This record gives sequence, C-alpha cells and structure tokens, in this order.
Amino acid sequence: MRLIILFIVFHISLFQVYCQGYIKIMHYNLLYYGNSSGTCNEENNNTETKNTALKTIVNYVQPDILTVNELNPYNVYADNILNNVLNTGGVTYWERAAVSGSFIGNMLYYNSLKLAFLSQAVITTNFRIIDVYKLYYKSPDVATYHDTVFINFIVAHLKAGESETATRAEMTASVMDYIETNGLSGNILFMGDLNLYTSNESAYQNLINAPNPAIRFNDPINMPGDWGGNYDYRNYHTQSTHYGDNGCASSGGLDDRFDFILTSPSIMNNMNKVEYVQGSYTAIGQDGNHFNYSVNYPDNNSVPQEVIDALYNMSDHLPVTLQLEIAQTPVEGIADNNICNEFNVVLLNNKVVSSLQMNIFAKYAGACSIEIISVIGKTEYNNVLYCHSGKNYFELSLENFKKGLYIIKVVMGKDIIVRKFLRQ
Repeated sequence: MRLIILFIVFHISLFQVYCQGYIKIMHYNLLYYGNSSGTCNEENNNTETKNTALKTIVNYVQPDILTVNELNPYNVYADNILNNVLNTGGVTYWERAAVSGSFIGNMLYYNSLKLAFLSQAVITTNFRIIDVYKLYYKSPDVATYHDTVFINFIVAHLKAGESETATRAEMTASVMDYIETNGLSGNILFMGDLNLYTSNESAYQNLINAPNPAIRFNDPINMPGDWGGNYDYRNYHTQSTHYGDNGCASSGGLDDRFDFILTSPSIMNNMNKVEYVQGSYTAIGQDGNHFNYSVNYPDNNSVPQEVIDALYNMSDHLPVTLQLEIAQTPVEGIADNNICNEFNVVLLNNKVVSSLQMNIFAKYAGACSIEIISVIGKTEYNNVLYCHSGKNYFELSLENFKKGLYIIKVVMGKDIIVRKFLRQ
C-alpha cells in the first residue's frame, strides 16, 4: 500500500513546540525490606546493602512512581527508602503515601514535581489488605483550564503458593467489588506481586475478564498461558533472580511471572488523557537468556553490569515498568525524559479521519525510518525520510487505509519509538 506524504515542514520556529507529559511507573517486590522472617535477617538481607542496590536501580530506571511490596510497614523503614534511596544526590522531590498493613506492607512513592497525592484507601481481604492511591498530574492545564488528569494505583500482594489459588481469587474478587461499589473509573493501574502461575487462575480471570467490560483490566504484554516454569515465557519471568539458596531469597532461577502492572480500558484506549505507551512494558534485567539461572549468570547485557548486580543483591524479584503518555501540557520546567529536545514522536491526532499529523523531534539530522503496522502484524508502509535536527512536522494521508488500529514505528539510529493510532 502506497502512503502519500502531503507535505513536510522542517524545524519551523514559528510553530509552537507541542509536547505531552510522560510518567514512568515501576513496581518492585523488595523482599522483606526491614523485616526478619525465618532465615531472612540482616546478614543475608541487609538493609543498607539493599539501599545501595535500590538506589542503583532507581537511578537507572528513573521512575516517577515507585510502588513496592514486602516493606516493613513502619514509618522508619518507609522513610529509610525515601531519605536514603530516593531523595539523595541533590534530589528532593520524592514523597510517599502513608504506611498501612502489617508485617509486609505496600507503599507508593511519587515524583512530587509531576504528581500530586489526593487520597488513599484500603481494600480489606481475608488474607492481606490491598492499597488504593489516587494522584493527579500537575499540568499547568489544571489551573488554566481546570482540566485535571487523575490516575488510580491499586497495589496488591496476593497469597503465595501453588495451592492458594482460592485465596488469590478471593482477593482479586474483592478488588473488583471495590471498584464497582465505589464507582472507581477512568485511569486505573493494578500492580503487585500476584503470585500467579497461569492465566487460567480465577484470580487473573477476575481482573481481565470481569462481567462488566468497563472495568476489565488489560495485560499490556497480552501473553496468556502457563507462565510458571515454562521456557516459552522466559522473556517475561520476574522471579527468582537467584539460582542458589542464600537462606533468604527464593532459589531456582528465573522461571515464574509473579509481578504485574495491569491497565484499565481507559488507559489502553486513551479515553481519559492517559495512554499506555506501546512496547514500554519491561521486566528490568530480563533478557530471555536466564531461564532457571540467576539474573547475573551467565552474562546479562540487557542493562549495565552494576544494575544487574544490584538486581541480584536487592531482591529475588525483578521490577516491572511501563510508561504512560499524558495528553496535557507537561509540568513546567520538567524535561520529561528530554521529550522536546531529544528524539521523540508526538502524534497530534491519534484518531485519524484522513491524515495523520505528527512531530518528530530529532537530536541530529539524519534518516528517519517510518513503518506502519496493522494489528495483525502486516507492514502497511515502510519508508525512510530525512529529519533535520529539532522539530520536523509530517502530515501523512491515510485515505487508502482500512479502518482500525495501527502501530507506527519510527527509528533513527539506535533510537526506536512506537506509537498507536486509530484510523476511523
């Protein structure tokens, strides 16, 4: 199929640079942080060692939201992470929610330059509480247009054990009841160590196949199956980072997908100005080559070596991350991952009637490869265009495209950006 370029305007300074906001989410099971449990103690699960490792991981990932499981639910431990991991090296903008739960709790930390904390609640289950946090994006649009974008974060740690499927199902049923009863809607993320072995578990089905389609969660990687101990899912396993037994961390190597970030229909379909960035879901340190091995043996080149070592020393889980695009004016003074002066693609209309309009922000002049792919994986267009350094405006005619969802991939050098749009 031939795609016609209507016109191209390169780096015209009279055009207002259009940027959207972005936030990165990271969830992490911290492995008994601040707790002694059984054979886990300060010798094999030392808090200061974990602080050093977590700082390395956070500095690499650069999240705006960090949610965690297995944190000792006392202020001293929550503040230890806040003050000795996050707000260090000149950083002062991290804040946190209130502690809750008992023994091993959850927590949410957030970048207060981008996000404001609104409320916190708990969902009570027969096994362990589940935390609900509501924040909003601090765009200038809030004051100028009274246009506020809210995001809800539900953080859970489901019951572990292959025989505990009923308990896990009861816990996620409580989550869905809470959402429906309290009228929770819009942008919702459900995240945590869910201890799931298969997508057929009722706990998972309660979330992604709820009777009410408006509140069904989506799994961004869309890879249902028997995850536990299955080589076919080696690219998605998050537990365990350890092959050997150190007396605390689970052993056996990476062979279970326990850690998740699920998204509401609103986020997957950009219904309330928050959209999942396609392809951004990642298990940090997972290269697909460590099935039943430690994350650091054999060599793992998916992230820098110091990060691999930190992942091994920090926990027996890998953190999972994704990125959200916020359709609002970015927070003033925030580079948003250098979104305006580094390589970036902004779709000016992701619901297309006849032509797709976009800006490509290039770090340097050179070739930009543009590929458009249908949802069934067919390449509908593939071409190489020239981009000047800075802002490049393109308008592409899609009149010959069938209605439906498409993926556009733009490649410049080693940089790759993927966006989604709908041909109406």
